[in-house]
Amino acid sequence: MNVTAGASSLVNSINLVTEVYFPRRAITSAAVEAALTDLSIATTLMLMVIMPIYGVQYHRCLLMLCR
Repeated sequence: MNVTAGASSLVNSINLVTEVYFPRRAITSAAVEAALTDLSIATTLMLMVIMPIYGVQYHRCLLMLCR
């Protein structure tokens, strides 16, 4: 899905690519990074909802602050 979003963002912004010198890699990576950020936020929220259901306690290591 992320690869498709990256490729379609390049096709959708063809005016920017053809008229101005612009690194094409930036357009595709921005679309992929946006999708990955959305995925990580959604996964974290689902984890926070499911943990109490299964009786798992929250801990500071959950925030990856442990060594």
